[in-house]
Amino acid sequence: MLIGAGAGVSEEAVRAAFARIAPVEWVIIVRDGNPELPLILVAADVSHIGVYDVLVRADGLSLAGKRVRAHAVLR
Repeated sequence: MLIGAGAGVSEEAVRAAFARIAPVEWVIIVRDGNPELPLILVAADVSHIGVYDVLVRADGLSLAGKRVRAHAVLR
């Protein structure tokens, strides 16, 4: 889960930024509530142990001109 991207973020931009970190399965951008601060859900094909590495590398990515914070969603 990515929080803090700019309002103009696109699925293609998220996929391109994440492609350098991990294989992306899908991206959902939730704009309900506050469209100026969308919530981004990303499913990546990594092991449970590999999630930490993905979070460290994704935290601080620039999307639509803003730095995002990366969080893991537990099942």
